[in-house]
Amino acid sequence: LRHVCLKFKGAFTGAETLVECRSGARVELIDCNLEGAGLKLCPDSSARLLRSRIHKSSSFGVFACDVRELLMEDCEVMQCEGEGVHSSSSKQLNISDSRMAQNTLSGILVDGKPGEASVKGEVNGVEMRERQSSPRETHSTQSN
Repeated sequence: LRHVCLKFKGAFTGAETLVECRSGARVELIDCNLEGAGLKLCPDSSARLLRSRIHKSSSFGVFACDVRELLMEDCEVMQCEGEGVHSSSSKQLNISDSRMAQNTLSGILVDGKPGEASVKGEVNGVEMRERQSSPRETHSTQSN
């Protein structure tokens, strides 16, 4: 998707998504704007977000559960009622030069099975949780 603006205006139930990527699929959001709800990635899917903005979601900005890959570059996830980005058991998570701020919960939450996580950019609240004894998860943060 390129230069797409999606806005959720329905009644909120807490499970709204504007874009859902089903198992085995891949989605690219380039220069997109999601408002009022976020992006959900189902197991074994992958996504690349470039210069995209997700804001004012009634829950998470991006939710990725057991995905192959989530890449975010030069993105903004703000004012969400949950985590900006919640990655659970993702095999590859790479967030760079992106801004997560003013979210009700963590800017980025990484939990679940071990995988590789790299975070670089302006982030307000990074939380990494371990569920196994020897995680391979690593992270680095830098403020701009």
